[in-house]
Amino acid sequence: MQPVICFYENKKFIHSTDYQLISCSDEHDALFFLQQIEKDHAAKMKVVKINFAALEAPLSNDNRKTYVKTPKAQVFILNSYELVTQKDLENFYPEKMTSRPAYYPTVRENVFLENVQSIKEDICHGRFYQMNYTAALEAEAPERHSLLNSFVHVSDVGGDYRAYLPLGPEEAIHCLSPELFLKKSGPKVLTQPIKGTLLSGRALPELQNSRKENAELSMIVDLLRNDLNTLSCGTYNDSSRVNFHRQIMDLKYTAHTYSEVEINTSKKFSEIIAQTFPGGSISGCPKKESLKKIAEIENYHRDFYTGSIGWWKGDDFCLNIAIRSSYQKKRQLYYFTGCGIVFDSEPRREWHEFLTKCSFLNLFLEYTPIVDTLAFSDGISYLPEHIERTFLAFRDQMVQIDMYQVQNLYQKIEQELSEKIKTADTHKVRVIFNKDLTYRLEITPLEKKSDAVVLQLMAFDKFLPQFKTIERSTWDNILKNKSAEADDVLVVNTQGHVVEASIYSVFYKKGDEFFTPPISDGGIHSVYRAHHVKKSSITLDDRTFKLSERSLPTSELESVELYVANSVRGLKKASLLF
Repeated sequence: MQPVICFYENKKFIHSTDYQLISCSDEHDALFFLQQIEKDHAAKMKVVKINFAALEAPLSNDNRKTYVKTPKAQVFILNSYELVTQKDLENFYPEKMTSRPAYYPTVRENVFLENVQSIKEDICHGRFYQMNYTAALEAEAPERHSLLNSFVHVSDVGGDYRAYLPLGPEEAIHCLSPELFLKKSGPKVLTQPIKGTLLSGRALPELQNSRKENAELSMIVDLLRNDLNTLSCGTYNDSSRVNFHRQIMDLKYTAHTYSEVEINTSKKFSEIIAQTFPGGSISGCPKKESLKKIAEIENYHRDFYTGSIGWWKGDDFCLNIAIRSSYQKKRQLYYFTGCGIVFDSEPRREWHEFLTKCSFLNLFLEYTPIVDTLAFSDGISYLPEHIERTFLAFRDQMVQIDMYQVQNLYQKIEQELSEKIKTADTHKVRVIFNKDLTYRLEITPLEKKSDAVVLQLMAFDKFLPQFKTIERSTWDNILKNKSAEADDVLVVNTQGHVVEASIYSVFYKKGDEFFTPPISDGGIHSVYRAHHVKKSSITLDDRTFKLSERSLPTSELESVELYVANSVRGLKKASLLF
């Protein structure tokens, strides 16, 4: 049997291969299910999983995606188990991870920013004060990829509340949570909410002195104090208290601030869950209204993510907040992360925090050199846009770099090109950036090509990488399937909207206006596109047209003038290969 592994105390893990898995189906009440477990298996050691929405009634007309579908609550009844160390686990399962899945967010950056802004608007209108916004990342598992092996051999980046749950022959959950939801020992119940994130190694006072992070954690501490106060009872007529507030938790790859709240109670597991679940730190404040907004704005069901996983024996238990978690079913992999939004949240900073929290995924990926292709003639064309895109591409790979460093790099590159290129002719330059910020240049005269481009329509149902500067293989694989008569492909998404060409961004003219598909349709960071979208205009044959973003359904292709463009070749007329 696949093992169940769950955090315990004193850096030990519960390890069992002798267990019975009991699940609560969608038709049954999760609290009643837990009460039955409480009644029938009180003395047994149990490992429990409770999904984020386990206590909520299903919504009607719910169009959210279901990346993961597991029973709302599950309990592993352990017939036997042992307490083991991290070293023991490594000896039990010595095969280290050799495969490196590449994860991509299932939400585009601009959609993420728009959703953060929507949450902020609701905060301004008084709907709630804070909300936790999350998204999924997806990957295809390489051959022989094992969540068990990755769980065992990533201890350097895992939190104290790690767990591995086998749910089927080719299905498992891998949780590296650093956050304690609830721990009950005798009458004492503790919770330790986490808020605020910084890449570890940077100045920790920046995190500790942040007014935004202070406000966010303070709100959640207040909410959790109220949740715990509902556990007060006759035996312990107690009120919650804050043991400490905003201490630093350094996880090596990230650092956070966290607090601890405590109360005494004689209530049992199912009663405590009924009063406190799900955790306030991953829902929002007030909890009820933030849960409604989560269902409105997140495009997927969280399932087990941000629910709880932990152990339970007698009246004592310890549950994590199931964050920093992966799910595998056959070859499909998902990872989940998110961030808390308050009134003074900056959307781009929240996107950066979102990426930071999943940065450890890239610790197992080889750095992919960033390749920026540009035109040079007495200077670099579209220089500000090249600088911005390269900065974003570095950040996408979790390289700690500031914008001014990228600006200095391009100043150096421009000076070097001026010294090497002695003619006034335009040259095509490929700049290959290494992780240590060194680079090399490939310089060739710009060849004259046809002013017209023939495109072949091609449907694509996968998530396209955000940067061609990093990930070309996806596009190269698409191009392999094109006809020899076509110069490039015109990718169409699952909604039937035009997205992008392999080499060019897409534009089209309708009447006296130009349009370009919005990035939310699946497009990528493009220098030429970014420059002209900022200007809200584009020039063709010495005439300037208004430019705006608008989706291009394939049904409209015959009624528009189609164009493609990039920063090296400029704007070109395009036609379709039928």
